[in-house]
Amino acid sequence: MIKLFKSRKGFTLLEILVVLAIFAVLAGIAVPNVIKFIGEGGESAAAEELHNVVVAVSAALSFSTDLPHEISRAYSDEGIIPNPSADLTDPARYIQNPTVFKYNISLYGDVTQLGKVG
Repeated sequence: MIKLFKSRKGFTLLEILVVLAIFAVLAGIAVPNVIKFIGEGGESAAAEELHNVVVAVSAALSFSTDLPHEISRAYSDEGIIPNPSADLTDPARYIQNPTVFKYNISLYGDVTQLGKVG
């Protein structure tokens, strides 16, 4: 009898099915929570980028003396690409990284986030 158990190697079908059932339960619990956090991260990143663009527009407006302001632009093709040598009234001068979203900036400095680039 002892020799039978020593020569047995591997797992039974029942053992494998139990392990797969445990993995399925864990995945059923974990996956919805991970997806929720991924969605929230995208929303907060969009809000943060919008805030950065509004700050850049405010900085550009502080150098614009013309009324209506020269700042009115549509960054609807590529978003805003940083350009440190741009004119003082260009928000691209004050942006550190290329934006993920497209923007429209009105004559009065109102910023509208249009959608993702690409």
